[in-house]
Amino acid sequence: MPANSELLDLYRDWKMLTEREGAAILASNWPEVRRCQEAKQQLQPAIIRSTTASATSSTGVPRQQENELQKQIRAIVNELIRLESENNSVLQKRMASLEDARGELDQTAGRLRRVHRSYGRSPNPAWNQYS
Repeated sequence: MPANSELLDLYRDWKMLTEREGAAILASNWPEVRRCQEAKQQLQPAIIRSTTASATSSTGVPRQQENELQKQIRAIVNELIRLESENNSVLQKRMASLEDARGELDQTAGRLRRVHRSYGRSPNPAWNQYS
């Protein structure tokens, strides 16, 4: 298989993983997000090897076919950049939302502690005074 064709297949695999990762982020399925990221990390060495082989190979593929493969590779790389940016944006929004929720929970916990201090420790409860 020519190096460019192999590289194109690897980028298609990356795209599929990125799309799955995006769906997992939207679903807050963090174990799936992690699996996708780990799989993409495992693809990186193969992509690097294939990129190097593609740059140095003279496979005898007709120039027109080679140009078409390069065009497809550029298109999928641009799509990957867009998808990764979208995933990052959604993830940042999720994290900000979770931080806001955590801040609200922290404020509520503080209020509950103040209420507990005010009403929870009466040294002489009123009902004991009448008995």
